[in-house]
Amino acid sequence: MILAHHEPAMLARLVDRLQHPDVFFVVHIDARSNQRPFRTALSRHANLRFISDADTGCGSITSASRPFAPSSPCCIKHMRVALIASSTFQGRIIR
Repeated sequence: MILAHHEPAMLARLVDRLQHPDVFFVVHIDARSNQRPFRTALSRHANLRFISDADTGCGSITSASRPFAPSSPCCIKHMRVALIASSTFQGRIIR
């Protein structure tokens, strides 16, 4: 799972370099950022899915009043959505 908020071209280069048949990318763009440049920059990648705050039922990860915490309920929900997205890509279901 990749969290981004600026520099769509750099994100596209990262995804290009990490490409592999067994890799699936789940990308979350900060809600305060313009989504269109990221979607355009990554549109050619079939093994990539964008997730949003609506997918998890959480607010923006970066809008929390405390530092990013991997054990926070919203972070865990984002990770679960990422796992479900990647399992769909691989033809498996993760419960």
